[in-house]
Amino acid sequence: MEKHIAEHYQAISQRLAAAKSKADLEKLARYHRTRVQEFQHERLVHLLVTFFFAGLFLAALAAFLATAAMGLAMNCLLGLLALILFVLELAYIRHYYQLENGVQRLYELTVMIDDKHQEEDIMQGEFVIIESPFKGNTPAEEAENIAYAKEVMRDSLYRGEAPFASHLLYPQMLDDGNKHERRMGIEAGLLIGRSADRTVVYTDRGISPGMKQGIKRAEDKGRPVEYRSLYGSDCRQNDKN
Repeated sequence: MEKHIAEHYQAISQRLAAAKSKADLEKLARYHRTRVQEFQHERLVHLLVTFFFAGLFLAALAAFLATAAMGLAMNCLLGLLALILFVLELAYIRHYYQLENGVQRLYELTVMIDDKHQEEDIMQGEFVIIESPFKGNTPAEEAENIAYAKEVMRDSLYRGEAPFASHLLYPQMLDDGNKHERRMGIEAGLLIGRSADRTVVYTDRGISPGMKQGIKRAEDKGRPVEYRSLYGSDCRQNDKN
């Protein structure tokens, strides 16, 4: 049994390292749990057998002590029987100890599979470029756009995606009022967008000229464009010229 547990541990470890998808992990987890249940059943059987031989040993020992004053032959037979049962009991205790340790190691594998499954849940999403308005006609409107951009980033993260919004990053180091620096930030964002899986456009506050440029660049590159609304109020017709 110890050999079977060791072989299972090695096989599952190798398959866990090679797992490439959530489906692989789910299939592996089902198989592993089935095998662990089988080993748990085997462990229970060995525990019961260990207790059974412990009982036989104690009964033989009690009989040996009780017949000490009786015939030598009977006493020797009972003593020999008690000794044999004692040796067998030690063997079963050792075997059960190894079996218990092996099953505990398999529990560690279960935790490792679950941990990797959770990592896949976090990392399974796509790399997406976020498009939402930034520049406003007033400082108050621009502040509202920034707050909205943070909300859509949070929404994207909760969808399991890895979002990037250049209009939240580059204005911290570039002057958005300077046409040259604004253009630098836009081009840097478009360059990063080449590696994205899709462009996601949040439309609640309308479509700005900068967003239109990002959408056109995504379409020209053949990158999927998805439109979303946080509040169920798609304002694509609200172009911000």
